[in-house]
Amino acid sequence: AMAASRAVRAAALAVVLWCTVQPLQRQSISVQWAFAVSKPAALSATPGTSPIEEQPVVTPIGPESRVLVVGATRGIGLEFVRQLLDRNCHVVASHREAEPPEALRSLPSDSLSFLRMDIGDESSVG
Repeated sequence: AMAASRAVRAAALAVVLWCTVQPLQRQSISVQWAFAVSKPAALSATPGTSPIEEQPVVTPIGPESRVLVVGATRGIGLEFVRQLLDRNCHVVASHREAEPPEALRSLPSDSLSFLRMDIGDESSVG
């Protein structure tokens, strides 16, 4: 316990070194030491004891939403498409290939449309 309290006290002291340059005609540098006490750690509630606040949805994503997903052919983009379709959004899924890949075409939805676009090719974005 004693070692722990010493460690806490040592951690609470921050050594700040200020180097101040004196006027150029003297051409000397003076060093000043100062000790600053850091702020105490923030207090928090024990996990699981904080009350849950009701928070209204500010920007709902639903059937009225139209969402463009760039990079929708694989990975996180494809997963975004799936989850947005589950929320009944109209999704525009971009792809670079001549035709949408099978991963996109196999998603059953009337709310899914495709857009051939390569953001690396400015002429395809328009």
